[in-house]
Amino acid sequence: MEEKRAEMKAAREAAGDGVAFEEAMRGKQKKDRRKARVKVDAPLVDQVYGDRPKPIQNQAEEIYVSALGLLGLAILGMGVFLAGSGFLSEEADAFGQDVVYPAFSPTVGVFLLGSTVYGIWKNGDDKDA
Repeated sequence: MEEKRAEMKAAREAAGDGVAFEEAMRGKQKKDRRKARVKVDAPLVDQVYGDRPKPIQNQAEEIYVSALGLLGLAILGMGVFLAGSGFLSEEADAFGQDVVYPAFSPTVGVFLLGSTVYGIWKNGDDKDA
């Protein structure tokens, strides 16, 4: 035990403030690592890396999820506008009460319906696999 402590103390003193020792250890770790050089021949891997076109179903799913995301951002924007419209001008407050407020609940309903349909569809896909 005493020998190890003496070795570690000598290494710290030789390294100065300890930074050189840490750099030397990092360099040693990098040299020991090896990367696998295996060629994977799988259609899914090719689709992920863009070597093969995605199926129409995946493209449709990406569009659907993007539309849900944009609808979620619209709901967030509408909510922030409605929350702050009382502090804005009379025209902005009237616009919020006359246009944005009546459209808010149906927009949330469409988002909930769309996300529910998507969840049911994805859950059905998992059961078939």
